[in-house]
Amino acid sequence: MADPNIIAQRESAVLELLSTIKGEDCNREGLLETPNRVARMYGEVFGGYDMDAGEILKKRFHTDSKEMVIVKDIDYFSHCISGETLIDTVRGQERIRDLVGKEVLVFSYDYAKKCYCVKRAYNIRKTRSQAKVLKVETDEATIFTTPEHKFQLLDGTWKEACKLSPVDRLLPMVRRVYNDRIMLINPLNTEEVLWEHRFIYEQLFGKTAKNYVVHHMDENKFNNAPENLQKLDGKEHTRLHIKKFWKENYNEMCLVNKEKYKKYGYKLRSNSSRKKAIEGIKKWYQSEEGLEDRKRRSIQATEQWKNGSLCKKNHKVIRVTTVEKTEDVYNMEVEDTHCFFGNGLLVHNCEHHMVPFFGKVHIGYIPNESVVGLSKLSRLVDMYARRLQIQEQMTFQIAQAIEDNIKPLGLAVVVSGQHLCTCMRGVKKPNNVAVTNALRGIFLEDAMVRQEFFSSIHNTLK
Repeated sequence: MADPNIIAQRESAVLELLSTIKGEDCNREGLLETPNRVARMYGEVFGGYDMDAGEILKKRFHTDSKEMVIVKDIDYFSHCISGETLIDTVRGQERIRDLVGKEVLVFSYDYAKKCYCVKRAYNIRKTRSQAKVLKVETDEATIFTTPEHKFQLLDGTWKEACKLSPVDRLLPMVRRVYNDRIMLINPLNTEEVLWEHRFIYEQLFGKTAKNYVVHHMDENKFNNAPENLQKLDGKEHTRLHIKKFWKENYNEMCLVNKEKYKKYGYKLRSNSSRKKAIEGIKKWYQSEEGLEDRKRRSIQATEQWKNGSLCKKNHKVIRVTTVEKTEDVYNMEVEDTHCFFGNGLLVHNCEHHMVPFFGKVHIGYIPNESVVGLSKLSRLVDMYARRLQIQEQMTFQIAQAIEDNIKPLGLAVVVSGQHLCTCMRGVKKPNNVAVTNALRGIFLEDAMVRQEFFSSIHNTLK
């Protein structure tokens, strides 16, 4: 039974919303019962929060069969952070409230490759004024957010801020300064290390050659804006830095060599000094000392990456508390991934426009000594659909719940959805259908098994 206080709060909110519709009379007969109807409807469509995947899939039946089980055409229907939060953009960290009305490039996360990526963020806006927020503290970061806002854990699952606990580890944006450059370290793979400026260039413009150097045009190694990055070959880059070295050290080189020139009766000539400086730099780079220095720095960095000493920040949740003050809450859309880094932690943008999306879910699995009732899978889909959702996340959650509870030899989950947010508003494309899938075990390893499953659902996906 729904809490009467919650129902009353919902009714009040719906009534306030109706009062903002120009030309509408909230007291007319047809609208008198609307607040109560909408309040009860919200209790139903978001009832998934009161359900538990373990309970739904608890009852299983033993089987020796290894034949594929397919349940297809399961219908479903499904439906922020403070202004001071620092967003990781390619230009550095900027407060989200300062980005309102702009379009920027932000760091996001590629789930398929399990690494960072650069994505376009748009429609940056304030979504709520003076909202009640939670304070999420980790060992290195603090973020103010609404209770329902989601963080990604290191195991790949998402969790609302209100449900975080000290045992949780969050996926961070790991940056370190090494050799006067910014280094990105993949938190899920400590051996994958990228120079930020080169990584950004390749994300935006692609790899065009094997041997090239990404150069900062303004010589500021921390300014990784796309317009400040230039691709050069190795010789061009070396030549540029030799010129820079000579320009900065010309007077000093002259003073050092002045006594030497006097001793041998030579006049101090800039061209001669320049040539000697250039030759000296070249010799050092090619000398045993220069090679040893570069090798030493490379080994030192590799050891730090492997032992994880550079990858332990921003992981551990310390506490989550309710704060008395209120904050303006902001949000933005991020293409493809729908996530971004706020205060160094991977968060999900709010679930868009709270407009439903609907479609079909298809599940296939190879049993490993046990199966569940077919209706249980439908209930599992219903549970995750009846939440503030996005299709990509729902697909992952369904697959993860089945894998954790049934432990099949192989699993495939395919979700096709039509999103009213693209039909009713924005681009207004009513025929757009999004298809997402999650494959596990044999379905990933055996192409024949995969083909059998997709052939069985082919007509439905058309």
